[in-house]
Amino acid sequence: MATIAVAEIVQTVFTNWDYAGAAVGLTLPMDHDGWAWMTFADKRPYYWIALGLLVLTMAATVWIERSHVGYYLRAIKDEPDAARSIGIDIMRYKQIALACSAFFTAMGGSLYAQRSCTSTPARCCPPRCRSSSRW
Repeated sequence: MATIAVAEIVQTVFTNWDYAGAAVGLTLPMDHDGWAWMTFADKRPYYWIALGLLVLTMAATVWIERSHVGYYLRAIKDEPDAARSIGIDIMRYKQIALACSAFFTAMGGSLYAQRSCTSTPARCCPPRCRSSSRW
């Protein structure tokens, strides 16, 4: 319940805060075209960037799975008490997993915001996603 309450409070604050664009959102200017500004008139460059991000994400996933971090994460997932007993710092590796996930999620969200040139509360957090009636 507290998580839902915090999410609703944050959403209400940002919806009404003028500096953050309020309910109108933030619009990115399209003064220039090209790779330096990451704004393109055509959709194809966004496709190639998204494809590159997908390849990077998959490569990072394979690398993490095959490294000691991946083995530790599997051990933590399967049996956290046993992992702790052999000396794996559970919190450290959970934070590493969270940081990796947050990095790639932020990259995808940034690409999406750059592609649409606007960021509104409805676009980032549609009402159907926040609805507690689905759960």
